Amino acid sequence: MHILVAIFAFGFIIFFHELFHYLAARAVGIKPKEFAIGFGKSFIVLQGKKFFFLPKKGQEKYDLEEISYHLKVLPLGGYVLFERPVKNEQGELEVLGEYLKVHPLKRIFIAVAGPIGNFILAFILMFALFSPYISVHPEGKVIYVKENSIAEKAGIRVQDRITKFNGKSVDSLNNISKYVTSQDKLCIQWKSKDGHQKNCVENNGKKIGVTFSMSVWQGVVFTADGFGNLLKQYTTAFFKVFLHLDIKNFSGPVGTVDAIQQSVPEWDNFLGILVLINIALGSANLLLPLSVTDGGKIIIDIICLIRRKRFINTKYLDFISFGLMACLFILTFFLDMHRIIERFL
Repeated sequence: MHILVAIFAFGFIIFFHELFHYLAARAVGIKPKEFAIGFGKSFIVLQGKKFFFLPKKGQEKYDLEEISYHLKVLPLGGYVLFERPVKNEQGELEVLGEYLKVHPLKRIFIAVAGPIGNFILAFILMFALFSPYISVHPEGKVIYVKENSIAEKAGIRVQDRITKFNGKSVDSLNNISKYVTSQDKLCIQWKSKDGHQKNCVENNGKKIGVTFSMSVWQGVVFTADGFGNLLKQYTTAFFKVFLHLDIKNFSGPVGTVDAIQQSVPEWDNFLGILVLINIALGSANLLLPLSVTDGGKIIIDIICLIRRKRFINTKYLDFISFGLMACLFILTFFLDMHRIIERFL
């Protein structure tokens, strides 16, 4: 069950990435030809209101000129196809689609949209991770009391609402932590189920041992700060891994699904892993300079802008890039399997 949940979660991340490519393409007037989750043979194809099960290659009953939605056998990736090669009535190969005919800036917009989708999803999941600490009316609301702390000794409990420190309102203190640690003696006033209570305790520059809930805006700022730090850490790690060829830290789809399924029993860990995977997927797509990745496509379209060309023929470059990606997939597959087998030995 954990593995099924992991595969579904990974598939949803891929879906979100490709969905933003799809929406960006439609926004600039390009009609994609195929939206697929997974690789290999199509298991289910949806076009309009019709379903096709296991359609045979060359004998498709759906319209190749219109968009079709595919669920494929290997759910370890996905893509949006913008151009489809088909044979015309004369038997000649003809490419259907407007992707290479549009301005390079539009193609850059489409390429950037996928990683942005992952970053947005990572932000939403991270905000959900912090949601237990967020309150509509957060002022002074206690959500955690540290054991053997000043607060616990004073009798403060979770869900109590601290109103004043030494007569100063919690609402008026910009930095509660800094104020509290600067006081030699604290007079803490709070509200509880028993009504108003007041107590004075010696502080001696120590923290009182409570965690307050955040406002929605504070939660957004806190999430943005955490997201920025994770993005910076991943980018640094990415360059270290590839510049030093530290293959021990390489991981692919199999390792990703394995990491997700291990985290499924614990909700916090599960969300945390999904946040990291979204950041990793978005960043890797932008940082890998291959013609088949989003980052490589952006570089090619920037060259088109500089040379004032509508497009550049990347047929052979794509072939090399696919080969490198296949090698990377095989390498990460064996590394991931080695880690999984080693864990059970």
